[in-house]
Amino acid sequence: MPAVSKAQQAMMAIAKHSPGKLFARNKGVLKMSKDEMEKYASTPTKGLPKHKNALRSMVEGNTKVARKVAKGGGK
Repeated sequence: MPAVSKAQQAMMAIAKHSPGKLFARNKGVLKMSKDEMEKYASTPTKGLPKHKNALRSMVEGNTKVARKVAKGGGK
C-alpha cells in the first residue's frame, strides 16, 4: 500500500533509514515488516497532499479518525 500523504512517506523513510530519529509517538511503525516499510517509503511524493484530511478518513470509513474528529480533536 502506498503512502497517502507526503508526511506519511517522509516518516516511513525516516523509520527505514534512521529509526533512532523517529518521534516517540511514531515508534509503532517500527513493528511493520521491512517490505511494508519500503512500499510506504518509496511512494513518489508528486501529487500527494502534505497531510491526509480527516474528513477524507471519515468518508473512507476510518472509524478511529472519525471518532476523534467527532470529539473535536482532529483537523
